[in-house]
Amino acid sequence: MTSEELEYKLYHISNLLVDLCEEHSICTRDYFLIKYNLTSQESSIIDNIFKHIVDNGKAVKLNDFRKMVNSSLNAEFSKKAIEELIIAYRDYFPKAVNQIV
Repeated sequence: MTSEELEYKLYHISNLLVDLCEEHSICTRDYFLIKYNLTSQESSIIDNIFKHIVDNGKAVKLNDFRKMVNSSLNAEFSKKAIEELIIAYRDYFPKAVNQIV
């Protein structure tokens, strides 16, 4: 199988997984990473943001969290996408998620 064929199949597998998760209201970390096509490095950056929030121990406003994520990833996630990110990570980083207000 060529790399083009593999990329083609992965594209469709990713789309199928996102569709299934959305159809069944499943919002997990993996779903978020696949939906927004994030790399392993970007995933680590998000993990580190949540770890920083826990280590800091202070509440973080939603808008400030959005700025942190967007600047760290050099991206422009909408407020809706950031809210989805928070829901997706609630089981993965519950303490940090609870500190985002």
